[in-house]
Amino acid sequence: MKPSDAIQGKTKEIKQAVESYGFVDVRIFGSVCRGEDREGSDLDLLVTIPAERAGKISLFDILDLESKLEEMLGVPVDMNVANNIPDHLKREVERSAILL
Repeated sequence: MKPSDAIQGKTKEIKQAVESYGFVDVRIFGSVCRGEDREGSDLDLLVTIPAERAGKISLFDILDLESKLEEMLGVPVDMNVANNIPDHLKREVERSAILL
């Protein structure tokens, strides 16, 4: 299944799952936004850790959330934390990202 098909009708559930881990500003980017995703593509998500949660969200939390989203959607998910992306890459990603 294509990621763009997998998220149809599930954006509310995706956002709720991501926010339950303390992230905000949930966005989709990559091949899904460009209309180039295909079967086997992953869903690229960009999330932000708010200042009050800094240092409280671990890599294990991110991996657990990825796993839950993959189970929910049936496609691979690649979580990217905006706070951890170098500025030059972050600007590029944010230009094409779509807010959920």
